[in-house]
Amino acid sequence: MTLSYVTQSRLGSWFGISSIKVGKILVMNGLKDCHGATRMAVAGGYAKEAQTKEKLPFWVWDATRVSLILDEALGGVGTSFIDELVVQVGEALAEAHGLREGGNDFVAELIEDQALAGVPPGLVGLLRGRLSQETKQTIGA
Repeated sequence: MTLSYVTQSRLGSWFGISSIKVGKILVMNGLKDCHGATRMAVAGGYAKEAQTKEKLPFWVWDATRVSLILDEALGGVGTSFIDELVVQVGEALAEAHGLREGGNDFVAELIEDQALAGVPPGLVGLLRGRLSQETKQTIGA
């Protein structure tokens, strides 16, 4: 299993909530019911079935899509994990921007390439959205 599909527990850890709370949000959005992922969730690519080593079935969730749903359901309230990622990536991109303005495109490009390297792939879109919002708020201030 890659990080493109993750368990409810992993999603919960990213957002600082329990697996049960993740499940409740999935139910509220029609992606889960008492039997697991809904047909809509599977057909839409939000979930797929996986198996344990013992061949027991369980559901995994598309990290990118479900992270956006969780973020919206939680009102965009950050968690320490996500907030820390936003700060780290934002600082790296700001450093790269400064280097690029100073004519050091090569080093800037290296920093930009590495800025998201440690971020779980499912959270990249969410981080970019948050960074975009922060940039707009900074410019508008």
